Amino acid sequence: MSMGNRTPIPAENFLDNITRVDELLVIQVGLLKSIAAKLGVPTDGNPGTPSDLGGIKNLQIVTLPLGASANVEVPFQFAIGTKSFIIHARNGNAVRMATQQGVVAASQEPYFTLKAGTVYTQDDLLIRDFTQKFYFACSVASEVLEIIQGV
Repeated sequence: MSMGNRTPIPAENFLDNITRVDELLVIQVGLLKSIAAKLGVPTDGNPGTPSDLGGIKNLQIVTLPLGASANVEVPFQFAIGTKSFIIHARNGNAVRMATQQGVVAASQEPYFTLKAGTVYTQDDLLIRDFTQKFYFACSVASEVLEIIQGV
């Protein structure tokens, strides 16, 4: 695939080159629409199709303190209408994430680990009636998650 006159940005430097959060979300939505078009996926506005992702009208920035002590389980529920999100740990520590209550504080399976210094993104959502909570914990006290929801 030709990059034309553009120089690829190394993955580890990608976020350094984004100066505004909305630019990152526009890049993600644009990429999804481009991929959908190449694959022939309909983008006609039907629920669940990539055109729904282009309708982000509001960015909500949430800070979620994970407790003054280590290994405290903290619940979080995404807003109804969330179409994409970005999560990272402000202080760069590894964070455990689960959809079951009572597992992340004691590091019991099943859980997902957001590795230290990384960003977790999801951009193919359409949360209409979402009652599922996510649970987070960190082995280091006073970590704070920064969450950006595209609604």
